[in-house]
Amino acid sequence: MRRLIAALGLLAWLCVGAAAQPTGTNTVGSSSLVIGTTPIAGGATTQVLFNLAGKVTSDSGLVYAGSSGTFTIDGNWAFTTNGFFARDGSTGGFFLGSANRVAWSNNADGALGSPDIGLGRNAAGVLEVNSSTACAGTPANCRDLVVRHATGGGTAPTANTCTGFSLLAGGSDLGGKVTLTSGTTCSINFGVNFTNAPACTVSPGSAASTILVTTSTSLLSITFGTAQTAFAFTCIGA
Repeated sequence: MRRLIAALGLLAWLCVGAAAQPTGTNTVGSSSLVIGTTPIAGGATTQVLFNLAGKVTSDSGLVYAGSSGTFTIDGNWAFTTNGFFARDGSTGGFFLGSANRVAWSNNADGALGSPDIGLGRNAAGVLEVNSSTACAGTPANCRDLVVRHATGGGTAPTANTCTGFSLLAGGSDLGGKVTLTSGTTCSINFGVNFTNAPACTVSPGSAASTILVTTSTSLLSITFGTAQTAFAFTCIGA
């Protein structure tokens, strides 16, 4: 009987040892879980499954410190402590809470530096470049933007009172080139109203002329001293 019990014990030990196959680094501490990268004999892929009511917690964080490779999280996920950042797996979109921002550090290691520029939500449909602190009516908090070309989009301007009006391709509320039947006046409806009347400049396109320009939040009105068949305009505002 003693020999039978000893044999069963040895068999149990061999089974447990074969299933565990500890290789590489396999350490479980009070605040961390380190999993070695040495492959388990007989298999090329190793999976670690967590089933703690859908949660994995650690008092010092969960760190992936592989020298190469990709850390992958599928489906929907969110970081909700001290803000909100989430991925919607059904649309592939990434979402920030309305008061959150994307910021860059002045140091190569973001964790060791201080943010000096960022992108934030100014208002519904309005993106701002700031110092990582919202502009909020303080010009010193706003920052600069460098682009190759500033290209307008959205609904194109249309004729209000402008005979033969035609906006050339690429025109927008920001500016464009217009052709018209020879005349001294032209009024254009902005595709989308500005919040405040913009500042607009106009250049005659067919003859030297004096120009009177007036604007409202929805309209650009031009009076030429000499009849024109073309002109260009540029508008800046918000």
